[in-house]
Formats: sequence, C-alpha cells, structure tokens
Amino acid sequence: MLADRTLPDGRHLVIGDRRGVHRLWLTDPDPLRPVVIAIVNGFGILGRAAAAHRLARRLGGRAAGPVPRGLAPTRLQRRRYSRLLRLLDADAAHAPRQDMAAILYPHMRRYESREWEVSTERRNTQRALGAARALVAGGYRALLTGA
Repeated sequence: MLADRTLPDGRHLVIGDRRGVHRLWLTDPDPLRPVVIAIVNGFGILGRAAAAHRLARRLGGRAAGPVPRGLAPTRLQRRRYSRLLRLLDADAAHAPRQDMAAILYPHMRRYESREWEVSTERRNTQRALGAARALVAGGYRALLTGA
C-alpha cells in the first residue's frame, strides 16, 4: 500500500505493483460490500479499460501484468520530462539561460554574448522552457490520458 487516505468523498488508495500502481477510489467505506469497477465512457476509455483489467487480475490473485501502452512514458519521454522539470527548477532559481541550456546540452561550450544570441542551443532552450511551462499550465493532463 503506497497511500491510503479517507476524504469526504470516499477512500483513496494507491496500491503498489511490480509493474505499476493501481489507483482506487472507494465511495463506500463498507469493506464487506463488493467492489464495482466503473469505467467512464469517452476519450481514453481503452486505457481505462486496460487499467481496470489489470486491477481485476490483481484482485483475483493473479499477476496484474504490464501497464498498458500509452499510460506509462517511454524511457526517452521520462528523460525529456526530467529535463523539463530541471529547467523549471533552474528558471525558478533565476539561473542564467546558458546555465539552463547546459541541462539540455551538458557538453555545450560557453558562448560569448553575441554568439549566444544567435545560437541554436539558446533557441532550443527557450522552446524547451516554453514546453515545460505549458505542462505546468495544464498540458500535464495529456500525460494522464496517455496522449
């Protein structure tokens, strides 16, 4: 059990699994009542159905199986998101842009002012910082739907 919280709308659980986690919302606190797995129709229904199938397998005492494709980021995506978070941290600490660029380009040489203004690294750093800010502003929701 990774998390267990009771709120006014029910009990919220996060159950660990070797290949992923299961997030549950139990609206009825009575442990003797049967559990109903409800899947909301709409965008992302196939991912939710696959996650529900994993949970049903786990509740039935079998191995849950792998996390459905599209619900977990790839290794490359995890690396990108990690760098975007590091960019946001550097931005919050008011780091100079060249220091921020070093997060994306660890072997980048230091530029003189005029060279830096026209460099590809500067433009790509600005673009990546914009992408990071967009994720914070609500774009992260696409990650939660597997998009």
